[in-house]
Amino acid sequence: MGRKGVDPAATYAHLLIELQEWAEAEDTYIFLMYDGKELGRGEGSEAQDAILRNHAVLRELPIQNRRIIEDVVTKDSRYSQFVQAADLLAYGTFYYDVWKNPDRWSKQSQEAQAGRYRVEMTCTYADLLTRFEDMPTFRWFD
Repeated sequence: MGRKGVDPAATYAHLLIELQEWAEAEDTYIFLMYDGKELGRGEGSEAQDAILRNHAVLRELPIQNRRIIEDVVTKDSRYSQFVQAADLLAYGTFYYDVWKNPDRWSKQSQEAQAGRYRVEMTCTYADLLTRFEDMPTFRWFD
C-alpha cells in the first residue's frame, strides 16, 4: 500500500485504522502478514523496517476492542506457499481492476496490463471470479 506524497509511517497508521474499523464492522479479527524480507535482514531500507517495528499505532487501540490480534509479521514469500497464494491473488486483483477500471490507474499500469500474458492471466482471473457464490470485495487505498 502506498499513498503519493504521504509519509510511509502515516500511510501504515492509516491502513491499521482502516483495518480495525473494517474488522469491527464485520465482527472479525485480523492477523497481518507483510510479504518481504525479514526485518533487519538482506537488502532494504531501514526506514521501511522502522515503520513495521513501530507498534505505537496498534498499541494506541484499546486492547479490549482491538481486532488486529498481533503486530505485523514479516514472511518472505519464497518460504511460504500461503504468502505466495496471497501474492497471486493481489497480483490478479490489481490487473483485473486495471482492466475493468483503466481510468483509475496510470498509463504505465494500463500498458503493463495490455501485455499478452497479463491479458491471458486477467481473463483467467475473471473466469475464476465467476466461480465464487459471493463476489469478493476489494478495497483500494489511495
